[in-house]
Order: sequence, then C-alpha cells, then structure tokens
Amino acid sequence: MRAEIHRVISLCHSIKQRFQSLPLSFYAALLAVSIIYLVLISPYIISRFEVYAPGETADKDIVSPLSTRVEDIERQQLAAEVTQLRRKRYYTWDRQNAFEMVSFIEEVFSFSAEMDEKDDLTTSEKIQRIQTETQQQFNIEIPEDTAQYILSNATNHNLISSLRSLIIDLYFHNAVVSNSQEKHTAQNDIRNNLMIAKDADTEEEVRPPRSFATRNEALNRFRRMLTERGAGDLYPVFEAITSANMYYNAQLTRQKTQEILDDIGTIRYWVGRGEMIVRVGDQVSEQKHHILSELDKTIDRYRLPLNAGYFVFILFNLILQLVLLRFYIPDFKLTTKNLFLSSLATILVVIIGRFFILAYPSWGQYLIMAPLATLLNFTILGKKSALILAINGSLYYSLMSHLSLQIFVTTLFSSLIILLLSNRIKERKDLLLAGLASGTTFGLIVVLLGYLDTPETNRLGHGLLGIINGILSGSLTLVICPVFEQMFRMSTFMRLLEITNPQYELLTKLKNRAYGTFEHSLEVSQLIENLQDHFPIDILLLKAGALYHDIGKIKNPKFFTENQKEEDENPHDKLKPFESARIIKDHVKYSLEIAEKYKLPDSIVNFIREHHGTTRLEVFYQKALSQNSQSIINEKEFRYDGPKPQSLETGILHIADAVSATMKSLDEVNSEIITQKVTKIIDERLKDGQFDESPLTFRQLTILRREIINFYHQKYLKKRINYDREQKKISSGDHESSR
Repeated sequence: MRAEIHRVISLCHSIKQRFQSLPLSFYAALLAVSIIYLVLISPYIISRFEVYAPGETADKDIVSPLSTRVEDIERQQLAAEVTQLRRKRYYTWDRQNAFEMVSFIEEVFSFSAEMDEKDDLTTSEKIQRIQTETQQQFNIEIPEDTAQYILSNATNHNLISSLRSLIIDLYFHNAVVSNSQEKHTAQNDIRNNLMIAKDADTEEEVRPPRSFATRNEALNRFRRMLTERGAGDLYPVFEAITSANMYYNAQLTRQKTQEILDDIGTIRYWVGRGEMIVRVGDQVSEQKHHILSELDKTIDRYRLPLNAGYFVFILFNLILQLVLLRFYIPDFKLTTKNLFLSSLATILVVIIGRFFILAYPSWGQYLIMAPLATLLNFTILGKKSALILAINGSLYYSLMSHLSLQIFVTTLFSSLIILLLSNRIKERKDLLLAGLASGTTFGLIVVLLGYLDTPETNRLGHGLLGIINGILSGSLTLVICPVFEQMFRMSTFMRLLEITNPQYELLTKLKNRAYGTFEHSLEVSQLIENLQDHFPIDILLLKAGALYHDIGKIKNPKFFTENQKEEDENPHDKLKPFESARIIKDHVKYSLEIAEKYKLPDSIVNFIREHHGTTRLEVFYQKALSQNSQSIINEKEFRYDGPKPQSLETGILHIADAVSATMKSLDEVNSEIITQKVTKIIDERLKDGQFDESPLTFRQLTILRREIINFYHQKYLKKRINYDREQKKISSGDHESSR
C-alpha cells in the first residue's frame, strides 16, 4: 500500500514537472479546446429560445436551460379569484339603534305625562306642545291623532314596557336591512359562513343576528303587534323612527381582502433545468410568455458568471482527462497533437448532439452519439484511453443536456458495452455489431429510467431512438475512421488489423518480390506474439511493425542474404564494402518511401526508422578494414542513421530482428548455440548503447532473452528449455539487476 501511495506521489510530482516544462503553445491549445467545448456545450453563450407573445403559436420546442423560480401568474390570479369568492364579508350592525328608539318612545311618553299634569293647558294645547316637542327635539312629525293617543296613555306603563320589549326583540337580536336584495345576500353569507358582523360603536366582532327583515317587513310587524295591543295610532311614530340597522361594509371588506392577498404574496414555482416550456404547435399562454421572459432576463443577468462556471468546469475536466491518460497510459505524452487527438471524437459527438438538441429539444438528447466517440477513441487510441474518454465524455454530454443524470448514465453504459465487446472486434464490420449492441443498451436504459420520469414520457419512442443512435454510431465510425487514419497517419486498431492481414496489397508485394524477407518478417512477428503476456505492449502494433520494418527490401531484394538461393551469386562479392553498406542501409530509406506512398501509420514508420538503431554493419566494416589496412575507415559510413529505439516496442523489435537474422545464417543449431547467440546479441547491443534511449530495463531484457531462447528451442528443437539450468552456463548476473 505504501509503495502504491509513493508511486502516486512520485507520478503527481512528475506530472507537475511535466506541466511546468510544457511550451506555451500547449497551454494555448488547452484554452482553445476548452473554449470550443464552452461554445458547444454552454446554453448561455446565446439565448437559445424565443420569447413568444401571448396567443402566438410556437414553431419549435423550447426547453429551460437553467433552474429558476418564476412568478406563477395563473395561480396568482386563481388565488385572487378564490380569495374573492371565499372572502369574508363584513357587515356593520348598529344594535344601539334599538336603545335609541326605546329612548325616543320613553322621552315622548315622559313629556306627554308632564303635559297631562298641566291643568292650565287645554287638551289641544297639550297635543300641539307634544307635536312641537317631537318636531324640534327629534325632527319627527307625528299626526294629531297619534299625539292625542300618546297623551291619553302617557302614564300607561304597561304599554310603554310592551313597546320597549317589541323594539328590543326586533332590533337587538335581529337585523333590519334596507331591502329584500340585501336580505337575500345577508342570508346567503350567513349560510356560507362568510358574514362577519361588527358592532357599529365598538367595532368588535359580534355574533351574527338570528334573522333578517327588511324595513317594510319590520313596519308590518310593528303594525300588526300595535294593532293587537290596541295601539294602532302609534304606527306613524314607528314608521318615522324605523330604519335599517345593518348594512354591508364594502370598504372594510375590500381592506380585509387586500390584507389576505398581501399575506399570500407572490406565488412562484420552480422551473427545472431541461423542463419543457412550450411544444411546437402550442398556443403560448400568458403564463408561458411570462416564463420565457423571466428566463431570458435571468440568463442576461447571469450570463457571465454562468459561462465562467462552465469554462472552469470544462478546463478542470480537460486537465483531469490528460492527467488520467498520462497516469494509466505510460506512452501517452502531453503534446498539443495528443491533446487535440484525445478531444477530437468527443467534440465531433458534441457538435452532432448540439444540432439535434437545438433542432428537436424534446428528444434530441437521445441522439447524442456517445457510442461513436467510444468506437473512434477505441480504434484510434486504444481501450484504456477510450474508457477514460468515455467517462469524461459522459460528463460533457450530461452538461450539454441540462445536467441530465439520465443522459450521463445512458451514454456511459452504452460506451462501456463497446469496451466490453472490444476483444470481439476483429474486422470493420464488427463495428456495426458493437454499435447495435451499444444502441440496444442505450435504448433499454432509457426505457427503464423512463419509469422514474413522468407518465407522459414516451419511453418506447426514446428507447427506439437509442437503438438508432447505436446503429448510426457504428455506421459513421466506418466512414470517419479511415478518414482519420489517412489524415493523421494513425495506427488505429482497425488500421492495424487491416495492414496485418496477409492478403494486404503491400504484404503480397513483399511476399512475391522478396520471399525470404517476407518469411523473416513473419518469424519476427510470431516471435513477438509470444511476448504479449510478459510486457505491457501493444501486441498488434508490434506485430505490424515486425511485418513492415524491412518493406524497403522489395527494391534490390537479391542484395539481402535471406532472398538469395544457394545457386545465386552474391552481388556483394563484386562491390566495395562501402557500396555494399550503402545498399544495405538504403533499405531503410526505401522502406520510409513506401510507407509514405501507402500512408502507413506514423507508429509503423517509427519501427522502420529505429529497428536497426545506429548499429554497425559488422561484416562490411571488417571487410573494409581488411581491404584497407593502411587507410582510416570512417565508421559512420557503416552505421545505420538511426535513431536508436525510442520505445519499448521498437526496442523489442530491434532485438527480435537481429536474432532472427542471425538464426537464419546458422549452419548448425542446438540448445547451447541458441542460448549463446541470443545472449551475445543482447550484450553487444547493450554495450553499443542501442538501448540508451529506450525504456527497456535490464529485468525486461532478461525476460526478453528467456522468451526468445524458448521460442527458438521450440522452433528448432521442438521443446522448451529449463531456463534456470541454462542460466548457469552463461554469465547473466548483470542482466538481472534493474536499470
């Protein structure tokens, strides 16, 4: 565990140093790629929706690009209407009116009693005095008959008490309103529990009245009861003093209703990111128009910080992507080319996905072709790189789809299916099957996750789009991959499969024109296939390098011993050592020319350049020395131009090529000779510094020597050797120490 932690710390330190040593052009490219992602992914670069006017018909689907709270005009209006319908209605009830009427009756009768006691006044004068008093004191005119009746009963306490009870009963516990319409309204309010009665004097809430009567109904009741008591002559008095004592207080009702509405406040609701606002063909309501307007204002207000947040996230994700690629893929180098190469497929998918999302907001996200990016990355960069880029790509796709968890899950799992099936991809047509499997997975997950969504979700339709997505991804990979291969000279998985096919045109030419070289290349290729379990190598790439490293021997094949028959004359016998060395060395130049003509991947070109390193053509060098003992020989003329092997793969091919050539030249082969020859070749190349620029370690050289020896034992002696026993016969202590 400590060793792993130490390894991670060391790697982080090396990555830090590596980033510090990178040129400014790399950081400029990093910013450029981040800006490209920002423009393609961020919904806030420009407003992507139109603010339709109320009543206008939408000509496209519009999805909310962010989450925000918006005033709900419709619910606000509905709440106001409900409040109006269910509001309490306030009534003012003047119950003191009853006491005022009683007081009037008592004072009139009291004054009449005083007049009755004045013996100096005639009856007519007394009646006139009573009329005058009520007129002046209460502003009420009473007829002479009524005044005479009051004078006659001025001391009739039973009558006065009866009148008092009649007024109190009608006015104090019940209410009198102006007309039948007000009575009907008041009764409905009582029935619906909407009435709130306020005392006119104290303004306190009181129990609503037991019943209601109009003024006319009250007068009729007074007339009937007065007639029953023989006091019908008093009716004009009651007609004069009877009035409504309850009325609807509209001003107080409006005030209280407004207070309730103010307490309700603004009703808002949450518009989620990715929520469908309007669909094509919908008539835009006032509320939808308001939502679009609010979203437009919100985006304008926060456009800069939102885009800044997107940019920081994208830049961080891009740096993390490079760090992971560097961490898990030792051969991955932090270069501008690799930066663009690792982002190219994802950017392509983002462009396609952006088109579909803008054109069809309701379902365009289901045509984000994550399988296309994974297939391209797998064929171009390999399985490990494709896995890292698939995870990072799913984050971008989710971000582009309004942070949709569904899109993140579906794109990631559909990509993982491709990587799980990667070992079965042997031909280009297999890409279609992988795309179909990925699309089926995409569609299935969409359908399953659809059950977590609203019931209106078109699960099956969206699932079908996922399947179409996978098929399109596989088909586009077949079209795009060869373009990338030719454009960037890439050693993609499919390109390597294609050029390692024995029926490939260039290999057929090699077989027909230089059969010995063809057999030698096949032997090196077979030898290398036995090493895949012992080294962290791209075995397909190494096999391709083995097949094409000597392709230049198509020209002048007879100058190479593997193509000479026993009866053939060796052309080098008639040439000077310098000329022979130049011809032999030129096969590398011709190989590079052929590689350029056939657009072989750059990684194959590296095998051609480096497979001889800067080794010396020993036979011709020694021949030159023997023929020119008195002259100074320029050793450089007998060395290959190089460079020395730069990678693990080219270092392995360097040894395998030399051993194969040596074994072909042996007249006798036995276990000891095989072991000695292989050991000698590795030791001489090591001493000559051919591995100084290669990551090959001494431990790996030891393993390589063992496996090569075993390969030739099986080839020539049909058995594997006991390596531990053979090891005792040779001095190999230096090889066991790590470099």
